[in-house]
Amino acid sequence: MSYSNFTLESALAAFQLEKVESAGTFSEIDPITPSAYLTTGLAKKVPLAAAIGTEKARSELIGMTSLNATNNGKTIQASSFCIGYANSQK
Repeated sequence: MSYSNFTLESALAAFQLEKVESAGTFSEIDPITPSAYLTTGLAKKVPLAAAIGTEKARSELIGMTSLNATNNGKTIQASSFCIGYANSQK
C-alpha cells in the first residue's frame, strides 16, 4: 500500500496506537522567515512536483529543496537510498 493511502486514523487502528496531543510543545520557538533560496526553490519545484503527481517527485523535488536550504551552506548529495553531505566551499 502506498504512503498516500495511509491516514492517521488507519495507522492508529492498525498498530493499536494511542494519539497523545500536548499543547505548547513548540510554543517557545520563535518563527523564522524562510530564506530566499528556499522560497525561490519551492516556487519553482512545487508546481512541477504537483504536475508529476508521484510520491517520488514530491520527495525529490520538495524534500531535497527543504533539506538543502537548512544545510547551512553545504550541498546535499542525495538519492532515495542515501544522503551524504559535501562541503560546498571546497
